[in-house]
Amino acid sequence: MPGLDGPRLYAHLMSERPALATRIIFMTGDTSSTDTMAFLERTGRRYITKPFDVVAVTSLVSESLAAMAGGAK
Repeated sequence: MPGLDGPRLYAHLMSERPALATRIIFMTGDTSSTDTMAFLERTGRRYITKPFDVVAVTSLVSESLAAMAGGAK
């Protein structure tokens, strides 16, 4: 994302469209970074690590949609 990283996007959404921010699933290839992991933990949002496959993405999205339908975060 040229000029915009995940934390900045998330902060913008939390400010402007908080309901949308709760629907984010992050993807990252930077799980060795303590800053990245701290950010992901602070948000409480689901995430998937690269490389990933279609089955993993499908499963994560399905779980997230089911959680939203059940009133979970």
